[in-house]
Amino acid sequence: MIRAGVLRLILASCGLFLASEPPVKWPLRATVTELHGRHVAFQAITLGGDLIVQVGQHSKFAFPGQPVSELNPLSRGDTLRATTPASFPLDLRKGSVVFFTSSRDSIRIAVGRTPLGSVDSVTGSGRRLTLRLTEGTVVVSAR
Repeated sequence: MIRAGVLRLILASCGLFLASEPPVKWPLRATVTELHGRHVAFQAITLGGDLIVQVGQHSKFAFPGQPVSELNPLSRGDTLRATTPASFPLDLRKGSVVFFTSSRDSIRIAVGRTPLGSVDSVTGSGRRLTLRLTEGTVVVSAR
């Protein structure tokens, strides 16, 4: 009887700890690919949304030999240049992000909630794609 009471107390305290965790910092992940599997150069510009890029790696004292990525959100108006396939964490709560190609090739973007962008995934394809949040739902519009 006492063991069951202690077990309930431990489980309740773990539940309170997990419930007090902060929300995910970057709740979405955008995966950019080319329609036919080739490598295509593209650019992305932030219009208020947070597009997160890897700016370096360092190793932690607690995990020697395992590099940890240093991530940084791009500022409003910053442009990213990359090639497909690529994947980026992002947050569209403060604005949108535009992905575009300067060639005649089209790109496909799949945006979903974390982990790994697989939850509530939305896709779009074209030469210029705008990602924005409308009433809590991700909208991919091609132009």
